[in-house]
Amino acid sequence: MTANFTYTEGSESAYVTGTATDIFTRIWPDLLIGISGIEGFFGQIKWMSDSQLNLKYNDKDVTTFGISQARNLMYGADYRCKLFKFIDLYFSFDNSDGTAEDYITSLPLLDSKNRRIAGQGATSLGKWRISLRYENEDHWQKNAQGNLSAQTVRNSVFCQINSDLLFPAGIKVPIVNKIIPLRNRIIFDSQIKYASQSSEINIETDNNVNYGLALNADYEISKYFRFLLGGSYNRFEYTYNSDLNYTDLTLVAKLTIQF
Repeated sequence: MTANFTYTEGSESAYVTGTATDIFTRIWPDLLIGISGIEGFFGQIKWMSDSQLNLKYNDKDVTTFGISQARNLMYGADYRCKLFKFIDLYFSFDNSDGTAEDYITSLPLLDSKNRRIAGQGATSLGKWRISLRYENEDHWQKNAQGNLSAQTVRNSVFCQINSDLLFPAGIKVPIVNKIIPLRNRIIFDSQIKYASQSSEINIETDNNVNYGLALNADYEISKYFRFLLGGSYNRFEYTYNSDLNYTDLTLVAKLTIQF
């Protein structure tokens, strides 16, 4: 087991157009506890290995003298392990609660909450790495009157396929009968995503669906020459206002020559 305790303190003073601002920030406690070998608590388990549990806690206070006092409390955990020495699993949970009040009257200015849950599984097939990830995010915020000013729920699915391929063959020159050594390394990365977001507050702008595809191939000819070719496709569709729908296309080509 490992434990890290961090204390952070900072202050900032500014004078802009006749207005003085003093901000004091303190983060304490900032705690991270890591426990490895969790499977050992359950005896001899051969189908699980390389487990790691991390627990985190963070308390951040920001005081803007004469204006506001804000506090953000974050806590969460993540766990990773390997099943049957073939499948890598990862789970995480994060929760953040934020509040702010008037510095003089102590009246509330805002109240917010952010929660995120994620799960991921990955495996290797030869030189190829395939992973599937799911995320659920819930966010809401209330204004000084206690009314919801923002509220969104987002569900996302990501699939990644990547590989690091090496073909150190070189090129044979026929006349002089020599081989020019080349590294011939290709780093391939791709991602498919689908995300849906819903809201009961900002109906037109916060209810949408986003799906897309991204591909990148980085070809390292030698240690002096590299060529990158990639592109991405993103489509945004809004549930209650189709006029906001749009498509984003990106193409990237890059040649690096190092002397």
